[in-house]
Amino acid sequence: MGTNRPHNAMYTFCIKYNLGVANARIVAVAFAQFTVQAFIDQSDKVINEALLNAGLDAYTTHRAMTSVRTERGLQFTPAGKLIEKQSNLSPEQIYAHDTFYKDHILYQALGIYRNATTEQVNSALHKQHALMAILLQQHKKEIQEMSQLYDRANKVFKNAVLKRVYDVKGDEY
Repeated sequence: MGTNRPHNAMYTFCIKYNLGVANARIVAVAFAQFTVQAFIDQSDKVINEALLNAGLDAYTTHRAMTSVRTERGLQFTPAGKLIEKQSNLSPEQIYAHDTFYKDHILYQALGIYRNATTEQVNSALHKQHALMAILLQQHKKEIQEMSQLYDRANKVFKNAVLKRVYDVKGDEY
């Protein structure tokens, strides 16, 4: 079993809380039939017994339980995806108060935080790319309109006869 297991939510959950690769594998195998949310929803007693039966020592079991208690304060979708809680601070305030972001402007540019998951980073990059495409289309349209206006003005004002007709008839001409 390799250490690169991006689709195993339980393994990822354990790695997130620094339980170590070997212990993360043990927990992932012990709770393979559960989603992360179902794992967290188990009683402390059930989780403790399962971790001890799986062969984790008391210290690692305690750390795993600490991670479970931490995550119980968070909310998940039915698919086990983390629902980000909204902070009382605006993103601008968060970026302004945390000195880390002063030297790492790419986080702010993408609207992500340093603890962002790969999925969140990819989503932010995708949104940025889509925004760039929209802006490009808008600018192409504006430039095309300006170019047509310039071409028309160039023809009218460089020819004295056309200028007089335009002065008399205005935009109708």
